[in-house]
Amino acid sequence: GSDLDLDHDELGTIAEICRRLDGIPLAIELAASRTKVVGPSELLRRLDRRLSFLTGGPRDLPLRQQTLRSTIAWSHDLLEDSERRLFARLGVFAAGFSLDAAETVCADNGLAVLDGIASLVDKSLLRTEDPLHGQPRFTMLQVVRDFALEQLDALGDTERLRRAQADYYEGVIIAAEPDLRRDPRPVIEQYHADLPNIRAVLRWSLEVKEGGRVARMAIAMWPFLWIAGLLSESVEVVQQTLVD
Repeated sequence: GSDLDLDHDELGTIAEICRRLDGIPLAIELAASRTKVVGPSELLRRLDRRLSFLTGGPRDLPLRQQTLRSTIAWSHDLLEDSERRLFARLGVFAAGFSLDAAETVCADNGLAVLDGIASLVDKSLLRTEDPLHGQPRFTMLQVVRDFALEQLDALGDTERLRRAQADYYEGVIIAAEPDLRRDPRPVIEQYHADLPNIRAVLRWSLEVKEGGRVARMAIAMWPFLWIAGLLSESVEVVQQTLVD
């Protein structure tokens, strides 16, 4: 049975919330996560205030996408300042990431990354992935990540976070090179999990003309690249650094 003890009016309010959110699952999930703090009537009032004028982002998006975007913005607006900062920074990860990656790339003196991640998961802006080698992993849905990156740009922090991300993954790859030769399976599993982030780092490094970083990473990773069938792609990337 349900733990919810709702009367007829509250059930009607919840139905109206779902209708206002066009039945979009993520939008409903984001709204539902806030019922721990406010009741259905207050939730509908706050949502109505936000949804009555769809603000931010392209106005030519289909209405359902505008509704979803506006709900993400509404949920973001309710975050504490430190949570907003962390949310924006986590947008740099192209896919799933480890707690270690988040703490290294996103931390500053005033930011409690672990507590912030727990709060963002609780509020459905961040999702958990299957752990890897006993370490928790997290991810954002693409539509949420796009919004986070917009916030990061607005803060003027994108370049710094991209560089921190590049430094982190380069460091991980260089440090793992001996293990990749000695006991490759765990390292290969790690690289497969992080491949979207590694590719994002390589692309960014090319854009900012850091060919040395690309070459160092590719050389350290070459056994994985060969096993994963990515060697030709990597050769093209390294050749591009030589041309540039």
